Amino acid sequence: MKILMTTMSMDIGGAETHVLELSRALVRAGCAVTVVSCGGAYLPALAAAGVRHITLPLNTKRPAALIKSYCGLARLLRDEQFDIVHAHARIPAFLCAMLHRRLGFRFVTSAHARFRVNAWLRRASAWGERTITISDDLKQYLIDNYGLCPDNIITTINGIDMDRFSPAAAASPDTAALAAQIGLQPESRRLVFVSRMDTDCSLVAEQLIAVLPGLRARHGEVELILVGGGSDSARIASLAEAANRAMGTAAIHTLGNRTDVDRCIALGDIFIGVSRATLETMAEGKPVVVAGNEGWLGTLTADNLAAAMDTNFCCRGFALPRAEWLARDLDDLLGRTPEELAAMGEANLAVIRAHYSADRMAADCLAVYRTLTPRRLYRQGEVVISGYYGFGNLGDDSLLACILDNLRAVRPDLRVTVLAKNPRRMRERFAVRCIGRMNLPAILRELRGASLLISGGGSLLQDNTSTKSLLYYLAVIRLAQLCRTPVMLYANGIGPLYRARNRTRAAAALEKIDRITLRDPASLDELTALGIRPDPARITLTADPAFTLTPAPASRISAILARTAYRPDQRYYAVSLRAWHMLGAADGMLGEQAFIDEVSRAITRIHADTGMLPIFIPMQAGLDGAICRTLLTAAPEGSLLLENLTAPELCGLLSRLTLVVGMRLHMLIYATHMHLPAIGISYDPKVDAFLSYAGQPAPIIPDHAFADTLADAVGAALAAPDTARLAARDAELAALARRNAELALELCQ
Repeated sequence: MKILMTTMSMDIGGAETHVLELSRALVRAGCAVTVVSCGGAYLPALAAAGVRHITLPLNTKRPAALIKSYCGLARLLRDEQFDIVHAHARIPAFLCAMLHRRLGFRFVTSAHARFRVNAWLRRASAWGERTITISDDLKQYLIDNYGLCPDNIITTINGIDMDRFSPAAAASPDTAALAAQIGLQPESRRLVFVSRMDTDCSLVAEQLIAVLPGLRARHGEVELILVGGGSDSARIASLAEAANRAMGTAAIHTLGNRTDVDRCIALGDIFIGVSRATLETMAEGKPVVVAGNEGWLGTLTADNLAAAMDTNFCCRGFALPRAEWLARDLDDLLGRTPEELAAMGEANLAVIRAHYSADRMAADCLAVYRTLTPRRLYRQGEVVISGYYGFGNLGDDSLLACILDNLRAVRPDLRVTVLAKNPRRMRERFAVRCIGRMNLPAILRELRGASLLISGGGSLLQDNTSTKSLLYYLAVIRLAQLCRTPVMLYANGIGPLYRARNRTRAAAALEKIDRITLRDPASLDELTALGIRPDPARITLTADPAFTLTPAPASRISAILARTAYRPDQRYYAVSLRAWHMLGAADGMLGEQAFIDEVSRAITRIHADTGMLPIFIPMQAGLDGAICRTLLTAAPEGSLLLENLTAPELCGLLSRLTLVVGMRLHMLIYATHMHLPAIGISYDPKVDAFLSYAGQPAPIIPDHAFADTLADAVGAALAAPDTARLAARDAELAALARRNAELALELCQ
């Protein structure tokens, strides 16, 4: 894979070191890497690793420099066919995003820290098809401040080169030579602080200078080594000189920018700092005090390791450091025996070995690169996908994500066009070409050049929603047939079709469709009832694409729940309902208020019987949010409402819950996918059909006072959980779901 990295500079700094280590690891993985920046101290290290460097003034917003950088990048991208462009700072990302719109390369951005935010900068900031961050709190920052989709943000690590940063560095002759050069006392104990010395990074350096005289008075010969340069380095050096004069000895050493950070760290017995430098020190097997301008965590131990890892060892969100806290931490460490300090260092080294290798960081990035669409721009897709996309429905939008993932797993270079509402938003969300679902001229142009129309997934051929909806999807199918483009119904549910005229229309269309895959046996029965002849070569029973969904990682779910009143010691279950007024109160069915009252009674009894609390989850905020909020007001204290989850986040959340009570089909599918009992409330035949196919309990029919029936069903599911059977069924359905993509692409030959 040929990769272009762009960053502001390759001088000393955390982000720059990240680019260096990532580039080295990618080269080890067999990639060809080119880095573009304004240059800096790391250029020899790049060259030694076999990484080409090109110099452009990407470190400044001056108009002349921006124009020069833009033109230079444009020439480079036109002359060389890079598989991936990966931008690592705001200015490079801005320029690469403009070129991405012109040239269509695969584009990834990285966020290494929090950016300054205002209205102008928010609009000017550019993001790739995927964005890579180094901690979950930084991911949440991007979601909150820039509106990025959580599913498009991938968290990796600050990978460490463990050949360079290792306990062996302390015994290196180069380290001894550096100690002599600096003038360190042979018997002294040494504190090391490594950071860029800018005004927003130098607080701890100033505090360490202030506390060192007291540490020396209490513990004898203690020296402080400050490594790093920046806008505040002259002031810090002046403070160090003044402190040395006051102590009558050169106990504080300011080294400025260094490329031999491994040797600088090896000089010390105890490290103070944050971020990448902390990880590098841990790789050298030394104890650390985690403290920086964004917060203080104190001496790293097993008790606060998880909190440190959650913020990538940056302490974001914690109390700002104080000199007296640092003095207390260092008094404790300086009072420990060498054996105790060595044991702490060994524990830190074990963390790096387990979680923070540079090769793992490169593997994470390569996995992201491979999820993206083809490098070249295209004006027509080989495959056109039609469905209920772009309306904010969690289930349907997740279907599109799964269909795209499954198709690309078979054909990574497949060109796809999606018919969607809000095509620009959907294009950004799914990194796929989108056109308006009502743009008839564009749809015709697309279908004339396509090899396949996919209609689905979901229940598109039904009139339960409206006849208008049915006519739209039939019209798209008919347009494809007029263009002589093959058509596939992709894991569809068929029906219900209540009106005789609509049944005739659907049957006529289905008779001419080239391939049909169905998500449940009831849909196969409905085809037979419509008069469609069974034909195994054309009609196949598979499963819903959502069974191939990958849940969000546990760290992301913990970050979401940390923003709520969630209690880890409390048992919860999911409740996901849709607005009952959409269904009416005909044929003895409950009206909206009576339905809400019955569900509320059931929730109260479930809490009394089991102690469980509900977490209300709207699947389509505009339609489901009101009923969920109404139920929350009457629910037992401690109940929660979680809105705006993505499908992977929802599946990850379900792994923390006990069971699901739901109406919408995809909530019940996600429950089965996560091996949870699903108590369905029937409002549509598709719910009943799925529960039967998945082996879940029969649905509750809300046509009477059903609160006790619902509570009894929950009790029965808890009394006899069958996780192993649900896990086996999930595996079967996932294999069938992946079969849909294989059958679709057979039509594209």
